[in-house]
Amino acid sequence: MLMRPASRAALIVLSLGVGVLVGGLAGLVMAAHGFDGLASRLGFAALALAWLYTGARAYAFIAWLSWPPNLVVAEIIVARRKA
Repeated sequence: MLMRPASRAALIVLSLGVGVLVGGLAGLVMAAHGFDGLASRLGFAALALAWLYTGARAYAFIAWLSWPPNLVVAEIIVARRKA
């Protein structure tokens, strides 16, 4: 059974959001409980914040990147139906 595009997009957003949120929060917890000193704590915190930031930006970029191939496929379908 195929999913509707809106359902598929919602599932992608949900899975990306949950994965990024869990990963980012886990990194912040590790930063708070690091045993190797200030450098490791700052490193984990920076990576966690970068994970949260880039995860949110990645979905917008991926959504933008997906439209050109979809447009090409749509053009091919329309051209075949005319022929």
